[in-house]
Amino acid sequence: MEEEPVAVEEPAPAEAESDNDGEGESEPAKYNLEEVVEYTELLNKYAELEGKVAELNKTIETLTATNNTLTQFKQKIDREDKKKLINSFYMLSED
Repeated sequence: MEEEPVAVEEPAPAEAESDNDGEGESEPAKYNLEEVVEYTELLNKYAELEGKVAELNKTIETLTATNNTLTQFKQKIDREDKKKLINSFYMLSED
């Protein structure tokens, strides 16, 4: 995730009256966000959290697939047990 540096303009403080009558007004200061320590720290933390989210989503997918497989297996075993139980009663009725 590469982002281009963003320039931020800080508004100039309001002055009551200018001594130079509007001549030679200076432009507001421009800052490069890449140079702001807090901004870079937040970007790093954000990137780290994105990685963790991706990892957890992958784990969720794996666990969901495993759960589905085990659920199908359990249902198959339950059906076989029910068939055996029904067949055992069927044999008793023939006697």
